[in-house]
Amino acid sequence: YLSLSTRYNGFSPKTLESCLATKPEFFCKIIKLAYRSEKKLQNEQNEQNEQNEQNEKDINIAINAYELLDKWRQPPGVQSDGSFLKEEFTSWLKQVKDKCTQSGHLNVAFSRIGKVLFFSKILDQVVVLEALNDIDAENMRDGFKYAAFNSRGVHIIESTGEQEKLLAQKYGTQAEDINNKSYHRLAETLNELAKYYENDMKMIIKNHHSRS
Repeated sequence: YLSLSTRYNGFSPKTLESCLATKPEFFCKIIKLAYRSEKKLQNEQNEQNEQNEQNEKDINIAINAYELLDKWRQPPGVQSDGSFLKEEFTSWLKQVKDKCTQSGHLNVAFSRIGKVLFFSKILDQVVVLEALNDIDAENMRDGFKYAAFNSRGVHIIESTGEQEKLLAQKYGTQAEDINNKSYHRLAETLNELAKYYENDMKMIIKNHHSRS
């Protein structure tokens, strides 16, 4: 029934999302179901194009696992009442790092974590900022950035580029604030978002004038 649980009809898999956020072993299991191991892919490149046949059940499980990760909005460390426990966040992230490094799924796991952190309200937490700013967390920052791009959904493009201007200002301000707190890598990611929307705004205005 997971395929029926879309946010567009007002229903989401709350229990499963909570399991992702509170049980690192469950999160890692879902990651393994949705994505192939990087270690396995590297090994297969050295073989004679051998491919594992998947039956329909395995494919459906993988699709459902991917959809669950796509719907996931409750970040680790956040409790059912909305409170945040930094110890739980730190413990959850450490276990995920260990398990996914061993299985060859760390990059995709970090990307998914970055996406859920974008939708969260815990970016004022030091442990979260430190995790996103870590030197080895490039995939997490990329996931955060792509979630920002995709969060707009379908939108109307105004000839003045006003929406893009506001987004550029928003991420530019956030970048400055984060940079002042010495989270320079995360600040650079936010600056990339600001520059993207600033360039988008300029392009929209230029195209509008060329048609006038």
